[in-house]
Amino acid sequence: MSKHQLAASLARASEDYLKLLNYVQTKAPGTLLEYEQVERSTGVNMSRGQLGRDKLRRAILRSHREYEVIPNVGYCLAKAETGTRIVVKQLMTIDGRVRRAEKAHKVIQDSFLFQMTIEEQKGILFLGAMFGTIRQIADQAKALREEQRTISGGTPQLPENFREA
Repeated sequence: MSKHQLAASLARASEDYLKLLNYVQTKAPGTLLEYEQVERSTGVNMSRGQLGRDKLRRAILRSHREYEVIPNVGYCLAKAETGTRIVVKQLMTIDGRVRRAEKAHKVIQDSFLFQMTIEEQKGILFLGAMFGTIRQIADQAKALREEQRTISGGTPQLPENFREA
């Protein structure tokens, strides 16, 4: 790719991003941003495998908003009723990473604890205690999510269940 082609490609990417940023900023909380509608409104390709969906997500975050992913449909902008659910989902993602780190911690501790210096041993034991605390908080968040799901009747995440604000 020549320098001219690269410059043109970057300019196009920036142009698409700015279109999406302006589009997102005009939408009210709770609005469902369907990929097809966004593509029709902005002209930015939202096909699978293209960068348009990533640019849309970045535009949402850049406009200081949060969202829920509706698989194969689009993003639903956060609103008061979905705020807790979005944060709990983020916490569940952290919990998954902590579970993986906890397994790595156990293997490292079992294999190398007595080969480490005293300071390193203290550090690895402290990290193990942190994992327990994070997991306890994540379990409380899961309980909150289940409680909300019971109260809301467990409405499935389908496009017809989302209303424009």
